[in-house]
Amino acid sequence: MRVLVVGAGAVGQVYAFHFWKGGAQVGFLVREKYAQDLRDKALVLHALSQFGQTKPVLFREYEVVSRLADIQQGDGWDVVVCTISSAALREGSWLGDFLASLGPNTTLVNLGSGLEDREQYLKAGFPRSRLVEGFITFSSWQAPLPGEKTHPVGPIPWPEKDINKPLGYLKSSPLPFTGDPLRVTPITSSLTQGGLWAVRVPGWYDALFALPAVATPVLVALEAEGWSFRALSQSPLVPLATRAIGDCLKVTGKSTGIWWVPLMHLFIWTIGIRFFLLLLLWVMPFDFEAFTRYHFQKVGAQTKLYCDDYIREGRQAGLPMRDLERLTKRNPRWQGLKE
Repeated sequence: MRVLVVGAGAVGQVYAFHFWKGGAQVGFLVREKYAQDLRDKALVLHALSQFGQTKPVLFREYEVVSRLADIQQGDGWDVVVCTISSAALREGSWLGDFLASLGPNTTLVNLGSGLEDREQYLKAGFPRSRLVEGFITFSSWQAPLPGEKTHPVGPIPWPEKDINKPLGYLKSSPLPFTGDPLRVTPITSSLTQGGLWAVRVPGWYDALFALPAVATPVLVALEAEGWSFRALSQSPLVPLATRAIGDCLKVTGKSTGIWWVPLMHLFIWTIGIRFFLLLLLWVMPFDFEAFTRYHFQKVGAQTKLYCDDYIREGRQAGLPMRDLERLTKRNPRWQGLKE
């Protein structure tokens, strides 16, 4: 199996590495300005563990593609994995040209967690039968993180001039995928054989969209408190964020048609969120606060996009979105959120 990963960032590197370990031939599709470093320097990945010491590994067994016209050259690609953010997916008019460059039987894997991501591919003309969807359930970052209190990635035994910036990552739960079983099974098998446990989730997959519905209001509140978990755990924003989660879950229930998704709000309490924030600081084998600050500032446009989507779809469905709207207005960076 030949797998092309769109993007060679923290997420794309992890997928490519484990596909390769699982026996696939892998490549990256990146902009030309990043291509040369990928060709000249190896990647370094360090999978962290909560149960013991691990070592970084060197990864250089991949191809590099920087032009859409080159995608179909050679043997082509059986699977293309799109790791870009939901915001980047909607920028410009590149998506149609990208999809047109894929082979007639290529499987496209959408890893976006936005409610509208799937529709972007379908509206651009990609067949639903060839679309596989997956959720990212690991944390990955280029190390060291700015301002991190601990440095678990490394030591790196290779000369800095010969490698790209090292990558740390922590696997937490199986990677869920859904779609045609004939297309999903080779993907989950390759990743699992490569050490990244992946499973096919039939039927109830759309319920996983409850995860960003829960996370998005917490991220908005966290940014308003300067990305400090301790500050947010004591903040009066937590009750508002808890109610905003209810808004997002109602929209998710309407969009997915899963009636019980809004009921999940009954099990999300203010005191639970406060405790969970502090628990994360203690259980993670890396500086999760520094990771959250770095990663979600980097993809801040995506979080804003999700909020806009929830508010718009909620209003269209006649749902009151007052708590999510109030929460976004408490975030100093989002004062311009449209009414």
